[in-house]
Amino acid sequence: MYDENDYIMKQIKSMVRGLGKFMGLEQIKELLQLSGDQQGDITDLELETIIAISKMEIILANKDVSLDSLLDEIEINQERMKMLMNHETAATQEELDQLNNYIQDNQSHL
Repeated sequence: MYDENDYIMKQIKSMVRGLGKFMGLEQIKELLQLSGDQQGDITDLELETIIAISKMEIILANKDVSLDSLLDEIEINQERMKMLMNHETAATQEELDQLNNYIQDNQSHL
């Protein structure tokens, strides 16, 4: 994963978190191209993870449900979910599919 000590990458990650709530992967990738070479350091899977986690957090807040309730619905353990929510790692494709299914099922809460 990209270096957390790199100021530019922190800014990009923060931007993706904010924009991921409202924009799709391709739109964010286009914006990142404007920032130059740094966008090459973030994989599609990492971007998709940040976007999915941002949307999931909105849904949890709007539904006023706990993380434990979410974990009962999907097959991601609590420790792994905390790592994903802290953006310490990218989701596996299976985890991302589970998150996207949850988001799709709860689209009305975005």
